[in-house]
This record gives sequence, structure tokens and C-alpha cells, in this order.
Amino acid sequence: MKFAVKDASGNMKIAASANGTFGIGTGTPVRALEVRGADGTGPYGAFTTIRNSAFAGGFVFSHARGTSAIPAPLSAGDRIGSMFFKAYDGQYNNPSQQDSSAASIEVFTEGPFSTYSPGFITFSTTPTGVKDPVERLRVTSTGNVGIGSTSPSEKLEVAGKVKATAFIGDGSQLTNLPTGGSWGSITGTISSQLDLQNALNAKQNTLGYVPESVAAKGIANGYASLDATGKVPTSQLPSVETTATIITKIAAPTDSVALAIQQGPTEAATTVKLAVKDSSGNTKIAATPSGTFGIGTGTPARTLEVRGADGTGPYGAFTTIRSSAFAGGFIFSHARGTSGVPAPLSAGDRIGSLFFKAYDGQYTNPSQQDSSAASIEVFTEAPFSTYSPGYIVFSTSPSGAKDPVERLRVTSSGNVGIGSNAPSQKLEVAGGVKINTATLSQPICDDANPSTRGTIWITQGATDDTVEVCVKVGGTLQWKKLPW
Repeated sequence: MKFAVKDASGNMKIAASANGTFGIGTGTPVRALEVRGADGTGPYGAFTTIRNSAFAGGFVFSHARGTSAIPAPLSAGDRIGSMFFKAYDGQYNNPSQQDSSAASIEVFTEGPFSTYSPGFITFSTTPTGVKDPVERLRVTSTGNVGIGSTSPSEKLEVAGKVKATAFIGDGSQLTNLPTGGSWGSITGTISSQLDLQNALNAKQNTLGYVPESVAAKGIANGYASLDATGKVPTSQLPSVETTATIITKIAAPTDSVALAIQQGPTEAATTVKLAVKDSSGNTKIAATPSGTFGIGTGTPARTLEVRGADGTGPYGAFTTIRSSAFAGGFIFSHARGTSGVPAPLSAGDRIGSLFFKAYDGQYTNPSQQDSSAASIEVFTEAPFSTYSPGYIVFSTSPSGAKDPVERLRVTSSGNVGIGSNAPSQKLEVAGGVKINTATLSQPICDDANPSTRGTIWITQGATDDTVEVCVKVGGTLQWKKLPW
């Protein structure tokens, strides 16, 4: 570590290494950015945008093959970015590794390439007894959604049973469908910072500076020699350190020397010990001994708090450049117990979350999750065995409500529930399902287009609607119209 901010006990809370890793809440970061909450607390990152625009800040994940100097396009199937949610299970206990995750969200490139990069999103959960997440839901570059299918050919394709309380079309005859036949198969002073003072002294000594005697400066018997103008020559004056010379000495490469700033004995843990200010003196980067780090704010309340300047939106950029299909991403980890003795989570414990908060004049603290417009959360799911099964919850806030309400869940077994938090089928909808509400082109159903098999199609008519299913009849794929 070449830079550190320590608490009053000397524990590193902010750390930067020479190989480009940065730690918040940890002194031994192994990833480009590693954030760890203190024992008994959870680290939260807050991104706040204040500007008169419809667009807020966010994260940008980038991936290129090749090198920084000569980047190259990705190949189809390369991963662009990811988020992994990891619960401590006692087996794979490195919280910065993605293996043995309970759930994940990943984005990949999808061919063929033209001018831009088509992509698809996968949502995965880990079933009981399995080490890694299994894909459950995919959104393709064309907008098709597959549940249990990796290549959906329709707007929604479900490889499994669909359970719903109603199917609704403009012609509402689609009720009481038969179950048999074809249909059923479907801060402080510098002097108080001992670590800083020692580092500066060590740096100074390594640069070859030694206190010079008076005699060495041409001064005899305590008197300086004057030049022709009656002034003491510059060469006889003692050296004076300036900000520039101090920074130059600190910047010089020196083995085993690190710059560390420790919390003073009487200082609050929230005191800013490292600050980068703009020309007006406003703090733009701040680090405290409590382990909070602020970007764009001088008073960070969360482990990582990012705030855009007025009129701008803060964006976080994760860029990967390597000739590999796998790009970087976020890993959310959670363990009970302590750092020294971590313990497995309990069923229903939250592993990680993303909250999206719009200013509403009621709950004005941007770093608090209350009064959010929407959220994505990952929880552990019972029963536990060797690994951590998990489920993903997507929530939105209805008008007049303070907090988000669960709308969609992907379970550890791969079932998807819309309006249902315990789906028993591949897709279970607690509500109506409306199909083909616009004028669309009916796909081809024949043996040359087997991906259409199992598709339900409703055609709106002037007086009656028709319902067809693409099924195999007599060994041939064809549209089969349901009788009324």
C-alpha cells in the first residue's frame, strides 16, 4: 500500500496500492475497487444527481479486446459487465471472487455485429446444492424474453408451465381452455500526523538531504560572507521547503515508504483526513477514518458516496481491456458474524441491492434507501446445503406509496413469479396476461421453423377473435385454431 487513511486504532480504512487496487473499508484490496463494511454494518454506495434533466448518473460497464493503445471489438458471446451477489456459505469464503454466488445479472454481446454492438441480459439464480448460478431469464437484443429458454423466438417464450389467474385479450372468449389433446402439451494539523511526518522524513532522507553545517555554507564563526551588493548569497542560505518540493519528494519512487494519515486521539471518526479541493476550496474527494469515501462530496455518509456537481450526473465507469470473453463487474458479498469469524447467512437475508431514488421533497437524504422509486434485491433462499441458493426481487413504488413493492421474482429453481412471491411453475402470473394487443405479423409455423412450436397467437377480428397454437399435428408443425 502506498497511501492509507487509518482510524484511531491504526486500522486502515482507505487504501491505495501501486498496482491500481483501491480499498474502502479494507487495507488489503485485491480488486480494482473493493468496498467492505465494518463488522456489524453494511457498506452502501450512493450515486446522487442534481440537475434539471431527465437523465441521472449511473454505472457504465465497458469491455474491449486488444490493448488500451489498440482496442479491438468484442466477439459474440463476450461478457460486457456483471453483478454477482455472494452469500457467505463457509465453502468459498473470498468475498471478492464471483464463484459460489447466489445470483447474478450479466450482459453479453450478441451477434451478428454491424456498426454497433447488440447485447442480451441474463438473470441467474443458484439452486440448492449447486455452486454457481444457472440462467433463468434472458432479454435478447430483439426484445424477446425467454424464461427457461436461451433463444426465445417470440416476445415471451416460456420453457415450462405457465400459471396465471387469467388470460386477457380484446376478445375475452379465451377462458376455460380444455386441458386435454394438443392444447395440454403445450482533517488536524500536519504536525499531529505522526505517520505523515515519519513518511516525509523517510522520503527526505532517501533523497540524500542531510543538514548542512554553517561552515559548509561559507559561514565562519557564525557570520555569513556578504557579496558585492551587501547581501548574503543564496548559496549560504538554509534550504526552504515549499509545497512543490515536498510533493516532488513524496512522488519520487521509494521502497517501503507509504503515506498514511491516522485519526487523532480526540478526533471524530467522520473527520475528513484526505481532501482534494477545486480552485474555490470546495472538497471534491474526501476520505474519513471511519472508512467512508466521497467523490463529489466532502461529507460522505456512506461507505462509498458519489455525487455529481449541480447540473451534471455522476457516472461510474468500469472498463475492461483484455482478449477474453469475461469483463469486470460488481460482486456483492454478505456474511453474518465478524471479519475474523464469518458465519453463513440465514434464509431470507439480503445479499445485495440497488435502489433508485427520485427526489420527492419528503425523504431528502439521497444516501438513504427509503422512499425509492424502484429496487433490485437479491436474497438467500432456504434450504441451505453446501452453497447458497438465492432469488432476485424486482420492485417498483406505486403512486402515493413510500417504498417499493415486489412485482417480479426469480426463484433459485428458475421459476418466475409476476405478482406471486412463491411461483410453482416456470411462469406464474397473479393477474391477467394480455397477448397481441397490436397489429403484428404472425410468425411462420412449419417444420422449417421449429422455434415457433408452442407459440400462442391471438388475431383480433371485427366481431370475433381467433386463437391459434403452433403445434405438431400428424407429424407436421402447423397453426391449430382453437374452436369456440
